[in-house]
Amino acid sequence: MNNSSKTEEIAGQASPRMEPWFKVMIGAFVPMAGAFVLPSAAMIPMLVITGVLMLIGFAMLINHERKQR
Repeated sequence: MNNSSKTEEIAGQASPRMEPWFKVMIGAFVPMAGAFVLPSAAMIPMLVITGVLMLIGFAMLINHERKQR
């Protein structure tokens, strides 16, 4: 293996990518934004959905970190 192929492998591994748990955590803010726009009767359910999505994202992060060990 020559040096250029090693550099390509290292560069390929270092490229950033969007993690699935991060998408869920970012998506959790959508219902929170909806809670401000929708009537006050929908505020509690939207905040509950936000909390559930945050917990799911956090669980996915922990699972991801355990798999990397």
